[in-house]
Amino acid sequence: MTTATSVLPRRRSTTASPLRLAGAIAQLAALGLVGPLVLTVVLTLFSVGLGLLPVLGIGVVFLIAFIYSLFAVGWLETARVDGLYDLGLPALRPRPRPDPGPAGCCTSSGIRRSTPPCGGRSRTP
Repeated sequence: MTTATSVLPRRRSTTASPLRLAGAIAQLAALGLVGPLVLTVVLTLFSVGLGLLPVLGIGVVFLIAFIYSLFAVGWLETARVDGLYDLGLPALRPRPRPDPGPAGCCTSSGIRRSTPPCGGRSRTP
C-alpha cells in the first residue's frame, strides 16, 4: 500500500552521465594498456610452475604465486566494476582456514586428509 506520505525507493537512472562515460572510457584504455601485461605475468607463472614441477618441486612456489595472482586479478576487477558502476558488490575475501598449519591449508583448498592418495581404502572412519 502506498500513500501520499510514503517514501518510494529511488530508482537508478539508466542513462549514463558524461562523467561516468569518461570514467568507463579511461578504464577501458587503461585495461588495454595494462591487460596484456597482467595476462602475460599470470600465464608465465602458470607455465613456469608446471615446467619446474619435476625439478625438486620448485614449481609449486610458482603455482602458489599463480593462484594468488588469480585472486588479486579477481579482487581488482571486482573493485573496478563496483567503483565504476556503483553496484554495491561485496569485496572478495579469502576463506579462513578451519585448522592451523598445513592441515588447514589442505582442508580449505579442498584436499581431504581422509582420502588416500591412491584411491585405496581410508584408514580413518
